[in-house]
Amino acid sequence: MAAPDLVRTIREVKAQVAMPVTYADVWSFGCVTAMMASVVDFVTIHILPYWEDFPIPRTECAAHVDAIHAQMVRGFSWQGCVRR
Repeated sequence: MAAPDLVRTIREVKAQVAMPVTYADVWSFGCVTAMMASVVDFVTIHILPYWEDFPIPRTECAAHVDAIHAQMVRGFSWQGCVRR
């Protein structure tokens, strides 16, 4: 689904429910963008070290997850999207 279509769908769902709405995808996909962050109630990402273009060795998985999390926090914290 193209990002504009996904944004429209999320807005339609949010208009019909009284609970927070989010969208999750693999962190490196283009859908995890400022446009998506602007319509969801909180940013959700999948970090899958074994599913990267070049899988991360198991001895480096925890550090990889930490690094990607930090990158996403830096990328979205200015929008108020990062909650702990």
